[in-house]
Order: sequence, then structure tokens, then C-alpha cells
Amino acid sequence: MPAIRMILLSIAFLAMLTTQLGVACAATLTLDFEGVDGAAVDGSNTGVFGGTAEGYAYDLVMDANNGVFNQTGSGFGINGTGSGDDTDALDNGATQESILFTFDTANPLGVKLLSIDTDRLTGSGGVGDDIGLVSFFDEHHVLLSTVTFSNANTPGSDLVAFDGVAFPEQVFQPGAYFTLEVADGNGYGLEAITLDVSGSYYTGGGSAVPEPAAALLLLLGCAAFFGLRRRRR
Repeated sequence: MPAIRMILLSIAFLAMLTTQLGVACAATLTLDFEGVDGAAVDGSNTGVFGGTAEGYAYDLVMDANNGVFNQTGSGFGINGTGSGDDTDALDNGATQESILFTFDTANPLGVKLLSIDTDRLTGSGGVGDDIGLVSFFDEHHVLLSTVTFSNANTPGSDLVAFDGVAFPEQVFQPGAYFTLEVADGNGYGLEAITLDVSGSYYTGGGSAVPEPAAALLLLLGCAAFFGLRRRRR
């Protein structure tokens, strides 16, 4: 019976390892606001985009401030409550428009903002080029840092990549969030954002709650092992 005993111990150990580590694979989430994701929130002031990473579920929730999301043939933005609003962009004309992105999960996951793809992040207004602003808050609503960006940061491209000195990669815990708005200029449209979700970014402490499959595997392994010991007595 030693072979059976080793198999049962291996099953129990595998379940415990799965519970603690999950699948060692981060998940990349890209929201296409000029495609299906923008169409999904068009006309509403909130949207929820769900996914899984390492066997754990999470949601990215986006909320529109001072208007509703609006997808048009020329771009994606917020249709503000005031008259004369640029409906296919984020702007600060009639109202100060902004989008709030919240990372929502009860599981041991963190998220890292990789890039923001904008539209028409050029032109003039204010004292120079259009300038965007990202503000990062922790799960306790404390402002951690802010980052401004313009076309001057990425010449010839509207893609703002958070992978260098100018744009340090930001890591968030469950319940943390960031806001996207205009700091100066005429505003810009939003094409896409890309985030990375992984348990390696989680620093919140506490124990992971086993996923159903892992918990069942652990239960079966332990029950079979202790049942075998009882029969041998």
C-alpha cells in the first residue's frame, strides 16, 4: 500500500500548492473603446469588465463623471451634461470630465497599468499641447501619485506606455483605483487601456480563499488518506 499512500499524499500536496500559488500565469486585460468594449458602455455612466487570473475572478469597473460614455465614429469619450460638449473625447469644456477605473476583487490579486492608447492627443489649447492626467489612489482613497502625459512624451504616437522613467508602472491592490482626465488643452479621445493582473502584485496579506476545484481536490485527498489510515488500524 505504500504506492497508494504516496499517490494520496501527492494529491493533497498538489491541492495545497494550487490553493497557495494558483496557475503561475498573469492575465493581460485590454479594453478596446473604439470596438466592442466601447459599444458595451455606450450611453451609460458605468461599465464592468470581468476576467480571471491564476484561477481567481476580478472586475475592472469604470465610471463616467459629469456625463455618460459615448462611442462615435470619430472616437470615444464622455457626453457631458453641458451644451456644446465635445462628445467623442474627454475634455474640460462645459464640465470637467473624467473616468474612474476601480480594481475590484475579493481574491489575492493586484493590477498594473501598462498603457493608455489615446486619440487626437495633439493640437493646441491652454499653454501648449493637450495634456492628460492620471491620478492613482489606494484602497483607502488616499492619493498616491499623479502622472501627466502629452503627445510630446511619445512623438508620433498617441500610445502612452507606462514602462519607463517618465511613466513608472503602477501597481494597485483590490479596491484601489485611478482616474483619467484632462489637465490642459482641448482634450482627447480614448482608444484603449491595457492592464496586467497577477497574484505577484498582491501585497495585502491574509490567506487566499481556495478556489472550488482546489478545495475539492484537497478534501478528496485528505479524506482518502485518513480513510486509508483508519482501515489499516
